[in-house]
Amino acid sequence: MANLMYKRVFVTHHKTGHHLCGNIAQAFSKKLHLNYYDLSRASEVPIDADVIVYESSAEVNQSVVYKFESWGGDLKIQNLNFRGVHVIRHPYEIISSGYRWHQIIDRPWVHAEWKGTGKSYKEHLQSGDGIAFEMKNRSRGVIMNIYEFPFSDKRFLTVKLEEFEQDYDLTIARIARHLGLPEKVVIKTSAPFNLHAMTKFPAYVTRKKLGKSSHVTLFKPHHYKLFHELFPADLLGRLGYDK
Repeated sequence: MANLMYKRVFVTHHKTGHHLCGNIAQAFSKKLHLNYYDLSRASEVPIDADVIVYESSAEVNQSVVYKFESWGGDLKIQNLNFRGVHVIRHPYEIISSGYRWHQIIDRPWVHAEWKGTGKSYKEHLQSGDGIAFEMKNRSRGVIMNIYEFPFSDKRFLTVKLEEFEQDYDLTIARIARHLGLPEKVVIKTSAPFNLHAMTKFPAYVTRKKLGKSSHVTLFKPHHYKLFHELFPADLLGRLGYDK
């Protein structure tokens, strides 16, 4: 039985594994009889929550203290007794995946006029330089939210989304150990969500193949130049992607 003295928290960002972490957490929670909640659109943590997953808001206002803010509001995670997993991804891939995803989803916000520009978000992506637009807009907020995350908080284990692809079981085992959960149980319940074991990817996976960085076929030289103009010089180093 899992230790119930603290909550387990998965902090994800748009296109950094929210669906994957939700599936993993829901599966082991059911097996271990833990109360699971996806709080991506909530503004508070239920008292009876044992396991929490949420996608961070892309609205960045972290000038003083980082806010553990979902799309619904500040969850005030820092005030809880918890162990957490923070899932990140290479910024180039966040932009590439966002660019693809925002063109195929059918949600009101992608069809609405984007910030007084006379075009919807989807129209901007499908006309002109869609990669540059995505980089300057939704993905920029996502990436800066990751940049501002308190990486020094030892309650969190930071996991790169790429690690799930490189060695799925080892990554799941690291997560289980950090969260104080039985490794064998978490590995077994997480097995169905290993992309390498799937014959068809879920809709939220916008790449067609594993093993290759998708930005290589989408980015042009000016996109890399724009990236370095838009983001802090130490961004890739802070996230561990500078090598």
